[in-house]
Amino acid sequence: MASIDDMTRLYQQISSKLEAASPMTEALQRAVLQNHTFITKMLLPYDAIARQVEALNRAITPPSSFFIQMQSVLAQYENSIPLLAKNFEIASAVFDSIRAVDFRIPEYISRFNYDCSPLLKASNALRDTYDSLLATVAERTVVPEIAPAVIIKPSLSTAGQFRTLRSLGFSESHEHEPIDNDFNDVLTKDWDETERVVAETEPLWLIPLKGAEESFLSANPEKVRHTITSLRELLTQILHRFAPDDMVHEQLPEGKWYHEGKPTRRARLMVILTKKHGSDLLLDFLDKDIDAALEMFELFQQGTHEIVSNISPAELKFILARAKVLIGELIVNGRSDTS
Repeated sequence: MASIDDMTRLYQQISSKLEAASPMTEALQRAVLQNHTFITKMLLPYDAIARQVEALNRAITPPSSFFIQMQSVLAQYENSIPLLAKNFEIASAVFDSIRAVDFRIPEYISRFNYDCSPLLKASNALRDTYDSLLATVAERTVVPEIAPAVIIKPSLSTAGQFRTLRSLGFSESHEHEPIDNDFNDVLTKDWDETERVVAETEPLWLIPLKGAEESFLSANPEKVRHTITSLRELLTQILHRFAPDDMVHEQLPEGKWYHEGKPTRRARLMVILTKKHGSDLLLDFLDKDIDAALEMFELFQQGTHEIVSNISPAELKFILARAKVLIGELIVNGRSDTS
């Protein structure tokens, strides 16, 4: 067994060797630190380059056509909401089928005292703003959550307006009736969706909405006048609800937004869209959409008997469904949620 003296001598030997090795350990530590410093300095330029490349990648958006972008959006919707993807495809097909058609005033309408130029002018303005909207959206990244508001609903409204003109005889082209039948189904489903949105937002709005529907599809000789009154009242209530006078005055103090001291419809739309989307992307389109829809009903107002006697109840229902698409469009843009 080792004695205490042996253990003491062993301890002294170990201590001596550690003391002798200490300068070498310190030198090694200094070398490691120095190498770390050199390595860090060597990597700095590469880090800077990497950061610049990353910033460049964020700044540069790869060019993409509207078609490619829409394919991406539709692909996302097909996974969750297939109906929306189908709606856009069908509406686009309807609109493309009548885009180049020459619309003329049909003889039976020209027989009564009504100048159709405001209707055709409003419809063409709607088409132009829709084309402009698509061109603008093509330059941006489409956020799937807002696609219904900025792409799908406008496509339904525009196609619906021109589909109605064709059904009234402003065009003799009937080459795409199968697509038209699909489009009828799409608008019927959207009709039901609008009623759900109205009921969730303000149940009292169902009164003028149902009143317009019942009036327009009834045998009442005053039905068109009642329908127009109900629709105008509903549009007014929607715009005033989501853009009241005090809000418009606060956000848009410039005189161009007022007529005789009252906020214009365009001013209220501006407030609604800025609050919803942070931009006026849809301003021109919605303004022209309202004009086109109301001009269509003004045509009925002037020649109710002649028009109603020439088209089927199914076409009358389609025309009303087109108006309800617009109402749903306004409410969805006015609500604070994204549904």
